[in-house]
Amino acid sequence: MAVNPVPETLAPDPLRAGNPECYTFETGDGVRLRLTRYRGEGRRPVLMAPGFGVSSLSFTANTLPMNLPQTLAAAGFDAFVLDYRASPALPSATTRFDLDDVAKRDWPAAVDAVRALTGADQILAMGHCVGSMTLLMSRMAGLQGIKAMICSQLSTHPVVTWVTRLKAVSHMADAMDALGIHTLDTTPGKGLRRRLMDVLLRLVPIDREERCDSPVCLRIFAMYGPSYRHACLDPATHDAIPAMFGPSSVPAFRHITRILRKGHVVDARGGDTYMPHIDRLQLPILFLAGRHNRLFLPDSTKLLYDTLTGRFGQAGYERRVFPEYAHMDCFLGHGAAQDVYPVVLEFLARND
Repeated sequence: MAVNPVPETLAPDPLRAGNPECYTFETGDGVRLRLTRYRGEGRRPVLMAPGFGVSSLSFTANTLPMNLPQTLAAAGFDAFVLDYRASPALPSATTRFDLDDVAKRDWPAAVDAVRALTGADQILAMGHCVGSMTLLMSRMAGLQGIKAMICSQLSTHPVVTWVTRLKAVSHMADAMDALGIHTLDTTPGKGLRRRLMDVLLRLVPIDREERCDSPVCLRIFAMYGPSYRHACLDPATHDAIPAMFGPSSVPAFRHITRILRKGHVVDARGGDTYMPHIDRLQLPILFLAGRHNRLFLPDSTKLLYDTLTGRFGQAGYERRVFPEYAHMDCFLGHGAAQDVYPVVLEFLARND
């Protein structure tokens, strides 16, 4: 694991807000990852990770007056956004890996990198969706250096709609991998294979209010599920969505669908290697959920919250449900700065 992250100069990106500092570092198995830093002064570092198949732009895009990392930095926190190996901004996104790699290699390396950059003994961490699930997996696998964490939309027990469950029980990801289809991509193309994929994706049911003219939105909703509520996005943010997504690894999808079939986190072979160490989750945790979330239903955070409070008591555990939000729009929505960010800031300040 790297202890001396290397500064990196990003190509000018009109979608990335401000002038962040960027660093690259390597995991124990030699995969190069990236941190985007919005420097704050006086408070503890915060490490954030997005969902699967989504880059750090989902946190750092400039389509809001103030995005979350900027808001944290303005409040004095040293905000870092992680592009882990599933990020479409990295070459690793199309390689063979699973969530064990993210949990046991990427998260520990990223925590070490932030600690090396800041000198902090303990940091704060926040994961969204699979970023949240793998953060919890990493902690149960022995991750150190975390004082408190925020888990957005997904924890250890995913609860999904019948459409998502059908994808899992039909072993679609296993079949694609066996057929030599090792990568999926939200970017439409002109080739026969991609045009055929678009025809097939149109067969996936999507709620009428979430349909739009964007072929990228169609692919995102068909591949992953309803990743945001269109009513919560302003036009500029909606137009920026394609830049946040891209290619993703089918073998990693296989692990996700195995977890969906089991009903709780397991390793890539289906072994119950994480949940026996739930006692390692005895630290302050804030769970976030959008009431309209149809990708991972709100109970996807409630089940673990109830388990932890039932076993270890209420102290340190909190859960908030946002009535007008779904999934990614909890951070990208036009009202997120008023409705969601203050909850995040208040929790982080109390655990600084």
